[in-house]
Amino acid sequence: MSSPLIVDSAQRRRSAMPNNFGMNPAIAERLASFGVDPRELANRIAGNREAMNARAEAAFGSAIPVTVHPRRIPVQRQLSELSLDPSDVSQQMLLNESALGSFEDSFIQDELAPVQLVNPGERLGKFYVSSRSADRAQVDDTLASAGRATRVPSGLSSVEFSLQDYGLESDVNDQLDMERPRLENVVSETERLGQLVFLQQELRVVRTGIFTSTNYASACRRALSAGYNWNGGANAAPVADMHAVIAAMDAPPTHAVFSLETWQATQQNMELREMLLSHPGNGGLLAAGDFGMYFGIPNVVVNRGQYMAVGGSSMSRIVSETALAILHVNPDPQRRSFARQIRMRNGANGIVVTTWFDKAPGVQGFTRIKVAHTSQFKVIDNRYGGIITGMRA
Repeated sequence: MSSPLIVDSAQRRRSAMPNNFGMNPAIAERLASFGVDPRELANRIAGNREAMNARAEAAFGSAIPVTVHPRRIPVQRQLSELSLDPSDVSQQMLLNESALGSFEDSFIQDELAPVQLVNPGERLGKFYVSSRSADRAQVDDTLASAGRATRVPSGLSSVEFSLQDYGLESDVNDQLDMERPRLENVVSETERLGQLVFLQQELRVVRTGIFTSTNYASACRRALSAGYNWNGGANAAPVADMHAVIAAMDAPPTHAVFSLETWQATQQNMELREMLLSHPGNGGLLAAGDFGMYFGIPNVVVNRGQYMAVGGSSMSRIVSETALAILHVNPDPQRRSFARQIRMRNGANGIVVTTWFDKAPGVQGFTRIKVAHTSQFKVIDNRYGGIITGMRA
């Protein structure tokens, strides 16, 4: 009689070792089931990793394992020393672009939830995306000699939206004309105001939207209790946790989103370190590119963004310090994605700047500035993402 197969922790670890192109074998099989060539994806991730390391080295002086995403490069403006009338500061295009250009490099809202513009005046409405199930539906295709063929389900499904106005206001004392040209003062304050508007949207999209576990299907949520956290938990099983979430998703992941703290917790995990420290070029420390390669995720985002909460006295991370989000993001407006920002088409990418001159205050009056947008964070498909909570103690 043959002996039963003994499966111990060492055998499990060997079975989860990366294959010859750096990917977990089970993840490679899962990607193939989606019609994704795992080797081709691995080559793409490797290219992203090289570019990432080059950007990080240029920015920080050493290859820090953090994905640095390219953002808009602000246009260098040449300012002329001109005497301007208060009405001249409402150069609409220039100010709209100034607000849009204040988007910080650390902001990831547009990367995780692409902006989709809708027509002006459409506060309530719907748009259409590809159906999750129509192209995989089982239908009776038996055709009688004189009968008609079965009509297949629609290839589209509708997404309803309800937009909300958001905006902030500031002002410029026109007595500052003696120091700098009025237009320069207004542009500078518009950029500062735009930065604050984008910060509020970053909190709305990333902290409240992406990292709220109830925005995900129950099968795509994994809550880890004490002892299972990745940074020192006696029963920690990060590979099993990742497999469970990725297997529950209805699309292959494109993004894994960490805060600096949750990424450091991942680097401390012995199971992942043993399997991935052998990769060349990571300097003995688990690199974001190696994590992405192993789990077949092209974009590993380690975000350091901070904010000051209302009534708070210290800075907090925008991205959760205890959870990891795994998303499928597709910028094509006709394709399914985990979430989008629905925004009314106006101004520059939906960001509108309004200025007016108020003669009442001060000696020479104030120029008032308002930066606003009409938007909604909308989950498109809650099975196109997953979340692991409690992964850091």
